[in-house]
Amino acid sequence: MSRLGALRTTYTAKGLPRYEREVTHGELSKYQLIRGTDANVVNARSHAKATEWDLAWAKRAAADARRQEREDAARDVEAKKANAVERTAEAVSAIESLQAI
Repeated sequence: MSRLGALRTTYTAKGLPRYEREVTHGELSKYQLIRGTDANVVNARSHAKATEWDLAWAKRAAADARRQEREDAARDVEAKKANAVERTAEAVSAIESLQAI
């Protein structure tokens, strides 16, 4: 999840206010400092950036989950194939022993 820092106010040499807010996303290793002369614009841009990164993380997490499901399904198929080969060998052995009687 994205994390928004506190809205900080600084002043220029002429006394004009400047606003800034840090936006970070730990999972994506993203950081951005949003600056501007209007607090509302800085807030809106920082929330938009946080939403953008949260959506990107959700998309990546969904893709990772789909990939993991495919890998699990492939492992399951391989395990079932190995089991089938083993059971077939056992059945052939049983048939051969019955034919020898």
